[in-house]
Amino acid sequence: MFNVGMSEMVLVFIVALIVFGPDKLPEIARALGKSINEIKKAGNELVEAAADTKENGKKAVDIELVEVKDAMKKFSEAQELLREEEAAAAAVSVTNDVTAPAKRDRSDENETAAVQKERIETRAAEQERDGGRTE
Repeated sequence: MFNVGMSEMVLVFIVALIVFGPDKLPEIARALGKSINEIKKAGNELVEAAADTKENGKKAVDIELVEVKDAMKKFSEAQELLREEEAAAAAVSVTNDVTAPAKRDRSDENETAAVQKERIETRAAEQERDGGRTE
């Protein structure tokens, strides 16, 4: 790391021994070792916290993805129900066209369409209220 050879280390040790004395040198070395150990622990904790945050973020994304998929499924079911209702309404309309007289009152047709639309909206509201369960 610092590119220090053996002769430089001996020189630093001799200077430290002269400056601090033989009584204080072990205490200083012990305190330096503890400080380095604490710095390593703090670095490891920081790395672990970052990994935990990353995992929690992935879990949150997975939960959101499941919720979106559920919402899409409910939406698809509602669309299918609407298509079925429209097909039934079209079948009723075709049957009425075949059996009805040549001149008929258009107000009845508008009224029937309004009733069918109301039925579709009621069924969709019930489905939404029941949480997407179908009958």
